[in-house]
Amino acid sequence: MHRFFVYMSAILVMTFLTACGNSGTVITAIETDGSTADEAVSAEAPVEDRLLAVYVCGAVVNPGVYYMEPGAIKQDALYAAGGFSEEADREYINLAERISDGEKIYFPSEEETEYYISIDQDKESGLININTADEETLMTLPGIGKSKARAIVAYREEHGSYKSVDDIKQISGIKDGVYNNIKDYICVE
Repeated sequence: MHRFFVYMSAILVMTFLTACGNSGTVITAIETDGSTADEAVSAEAPVEDRLLAVYVCGAVVNPGVYYMEPGAIKQDALYAAGGFSEEADREYINLAERISDGEKIYFPSEEETEYYISIDQDKESGLININTADEETLMTLPGIGKSKARAIVAYREEHGSYKSVDDIKQISGIKDGVYNNIKDYICVE
């Protein structure tokens, strides 16, 4: 019996020393019903006591999935991802906003936010910006089908942004008649 206690004490001491020396070691106790103590704790632990998984991407140094403490804010997630990349729009995201479990936090570049702001302004004005519109949007203009829409985009990509709405007449197939039908529906800014 004495040997049994010595043997069990030695095992407990070695387990304790091993666990303390290696912070990555997790000791799991097996309950009599077959479940582990960790399972019992996690099943009873309130949701707010668990780590939150968030996917941080876009204009950050190290995009990826990060585990954050409950109550963390978007600034914490940004720091976990290494901070902003050089092209990031540092003012777009509200860094004080709390994060939620499973959230995707996308940090846009300055170029992206400028593009989306121009699209929003175009929507508010009701005009189609021929410098930013895609083919599908251009085809909503009277007299502009798929081939003309494709030509408008191709011209813009080859020659740069249109300086004025009149520049669209440089497109083959868009002469005064078509231009007069669309000039009140388009803009360049």
